[in-house]
Amino acid sequence: MKKNHLLFVVLIVFFAKTNASEISQAIKFQTQEITAAEYVNSLVLNNGMLLGKKLAVKNAESQVNQMSAPVINPSVTISKGAYYGQTPYTPFVSPASDTFTFGGVWEGFGKRAAREEYAKAELVRTQSEMEFSKRAITGDAIFAYLDTLRTKLAWKSYQDGVIRLSAIGDKDTKERVQSIQTTVANDFKFFSFALNNFVGRSSNTLFEPMGNVANVLPKEFKVDELVSNAMKSRADVLNFEDALKSADASIKLTEKNRNIDLMPSIWTSRTPSYTAGGNRYDPSVAYGVSLTIPIPVNLLQDNDRIQAANNKVSLEINFQDLKSKILTEINQSFLLYDSAKQKYGSALAAYEEAKQKKNDKTVDGITTFLDREIEFNDAKINHAKSQIYLLRVSGFYDLPNLE
Repeated sequence: MKKNHLLFVVLIVFFAKTNASEISQAIKFQTQEITAAEYVNSLVLNNGMLLGKKLAVKNAESQVNQMSAPVINPSVTISKGAYYGQTPYTPFVSPASDTFTFGGVWEGFGKRAAREEYAKAELVRTQSEMEFSKRAITGDAIFAYLDTLRTKLAWKSYQDGVIRLSAIGDKDTKERVQSIQTTVANDFKFFSFALNNFVGRSSNTLFEPMGNVANVLPKEFKVDELVSNAMKSRADVLNFEDALKSADASIKLTEKNRNIDLMPSIWTSRTPSYTAGGNRYDPSVAYGVSLTIPIPVNLLQDNDRIQAANNKVSLEINFQDLKSKILTEINQSFLLYDSAKQKYGSALAAYEEAKQKKNDKTVDGITTFLDREIEFNDAKINHAKSQIYLLRVSGFYDLPNLE
């Protein structure tokens, strides 16, 4: 009953904002209004790759208890006999005894503790790998969301221009603007279909972003502070650190696995009465213990040690490359953001100037404002994307206010 209720609530939230907006009517597709926060939440719940990572975490969790348990491998052996095809057998007849043996494994020193430590390290590594994937996919998705929002804002600007041109009766300019608007509508469909992919939705209902990038204001950043935070907070850095811990645990497990296992056992043998050499023997019971000690010829080879050590060295090399890459990414992203910020300021000034002529009932006044509005919207989107990207490569993953 609870599951059905939850499904009902999810369906209500998911389809509550499905509508037939102006752009929906223009592109002849049903659209669903959605904020950036709602879209990210939907992505986290429905993205196929993230669902696969969540299953990997569940698998790693299940391995912890199993690998933490002692390996005793108990066994019972039942022997009966011996039997002879000819009775009596000369010169001696061995009685048919019943022998019961109970044995097991006594693990080599430190094996279980090392196995448990490795399983827990792998769980942490798998969790951080899922978090890294979540950060990466969310970043790509939010950029697609902003690109879709860009085309929507452009379409609305052209629509406003068409209405104003119709009011002054300029048919030629109106048709030119409508032609551009049609192209922009197709761009909107293209980007909106991409939004469906991120949440695994095959429906023809398209997402219609409801974001407001005006709240993403210019900021000042210091490269050294960004680099410092990235080195301790980026998801890929944390994932590498956890992978190295897992590699250390793997090396320890490899060493402990070279400790031999002993196989102790106890047995009892029950012999019925029998006659041999003219003498009659009463029933008897015998007991005993045994210990099997394997000869570890496999320890003559070091391939397991070499493989575990090389795995860690490979991770260390790649981790060092990542740190160098972080420095490059942040410096490049900082330059891109600085350029986007300057263009944002220039576009804002041009837009404010054009607003003074917004009510001019002339073709020049209408088209000039239209161009400046679209340029300003582009500058706002590019500024928001570059700021978000700079923050993400620096290990800051919280989204700015896009409502």
